[in-house]
Amino acid sequence: AKSNSSVVALTGQALRLTTMVTAIGAICVGLIGPLLLRIIYGKQYAGPGTAVFRILLVEVVFAGATQVLAQAFMASGKPTVVTTVQGIGMVLAVVLMPLLIPQFGILGAGLALLVATLVRFAATLLLFKPILKINPPGILITSEDLLLLRGRVSRLFPTSPARA
Repeated sequence: AKSNSSVVALTGQALRLTTMVTAIGAICVGLIGPLLLRIIYGKQYAGPGTAVFRILLVEVVFAGATQVLAQAFMASGKPTVVTTVQGIGMVLAVVLMPLLIPQFGILGAGLALLVATLVRFAATLLLFKPILKINPPGILITSEDLLLLRGRVSRLFPTSPARA
């Protein structure tokens, strides 16, 4: 079995790299989203749909980050922590929807999901110290992370030797 420190180090690296790639993807999709919504659903849905679409893209980035962080608890034999945090997030979303949807419509539904996910993300980070007895991983991308990503990408797309 791996020590908590090695689990957290690997989780941190996975968190930073997957979140960066997901965020870049979300930005790209967010840029073309309004056009796609207009094409697929029509002009009348493009306005309100675009705002909630972008909120949900942010939610997806944080939900993915939360899932990666949760793997540290799973790998350390603490799956109950993950289940509890997920349950709290679900209850919070269910409570917030009837409060926010009447006032904000579809935007309220997106906001309810985003708030619930941000709470899950924060709770997961905050539980590292008391449960795993170790600080949570850093969430900001490092130069080492970028070097690792560059190495992995270069293995996927090797360059052919220059012709003489």
